[in-house]
Amino acid sequence: MKHLTTCALALALSGSAASQSLGARTDCTAEANSTGSAATISVTGSDVVGGNPLTLTASGLPNNQFGMFIVSASGGFVAGPGGSQGNLCIGSPIGRFKDQIANSGASGSITASVDTLALPTTPLSTIVGGETWHFQAWYRDNNPTPVSNFTDAVAVGFRDSGITATFQASATSGTAPLTVSFADQSSGVSGHSWSFGDGTTDSAANPSHTYSSPGVYLVEHVTTGSSGSAAEVLRIEVTQSSGPVTFTQVYNAFLQIDPSVGLSCIDCHDSNGFGGLDMPTEAIAYQSLVGVTATCGSGNTRVVAGDAAASLLYQKLAGTQTCGQSMPFGATWSGDLALVFDWIEGGALQ
Repeated sequence: MKHLTTCALALALSGSAASQSLGARTDCTAEANSTGSAATISVTGSDVVGGNPLTLTASGLPNNQFGMFIVSASGGFVAGPGGSQGNLCIGSPIGRFKDQIANSGASGSITASVDTLALPTTPLSTIVGGETWHFQAWYRDNNPTPVSNFTDAVAVGFRDSGITATFQASATSGTAPLTVSFADQSSGVSGHSWSFGDGTTDSAANPSHTYSSPGVYLVEHVTTGSSGSAAEVLRIEVTQSSGPVTFTQVYNAFLQIDPSVGLSCIDCHDSNGFGGLDMPTEAIAYQSLVGVTATCGSGNTRVVAGDAAASLLYQKLAGTQTCGQSMPFGATWSGDLALVFDWIEGGALQ
């Protein structure tokens, strides 16, 4: 039996403004700077709204470089914005703490105080119970020429006094498929809203969810009650199983929206799909792929069990096959190509 793992934000303040470490790291990673390591951000203070102070700290910066904190109501990902060597991990619109630009000095760190009643967005924002806000830091560096970089990002859930969104998870990491049970431990609550970080939601008090594909997922639990609303977040990391890859894992990956085109594989390969490839269900998809001769090119087999290099599916997803259109249609697939390779090489197990 797995031990219950307490959510990182489980400490209840009972309406006080006591200081604590807040937030869960998002799935957006930071790039190394001239120190050889990546910089990190932390948030301390109170998750109770109404003016309780927060302190932002960025550590691991190069010495004597300028930095600034940024904030958004949503997460995001942009690699190397404006020529930066780092990743922007928050979405638009972005608030900038321009009045608190600081120098990292000899400590390699900067701090800033957050007025939760007037976040530096346009217009100014007041943090409300039940909201989750994302914080990150931007900084300058010489690596080896002048460039900018970013820390990682932290998502912080906030609450009104007298209500919490505390919960426990049966696991915060494991191999796919990973089933996680969530146990509600909140107070002052009459309603629940769960977002599991993979596009699925639930309104039960104690839901269970299965993560079929490897990835990093940010779980958000929002509660409502007579005293207001609360939010709490938790990071769950799912890795590839060390056992054989089955088609269930591959098919679940095909169901994910590909950001390069804004579509999933099934959007184009449902019944009467392009190229005669139908994948409306897992069973039909498997029968349409493994050992089936394709109409694309001459003598191509969609999936040759045990031989990814000879499989048209892998060639098309890898962009090495020129017959027909690229997959996804007109773009380069942004999914887990290694997962497809391992599945085919492992015998294309159903």
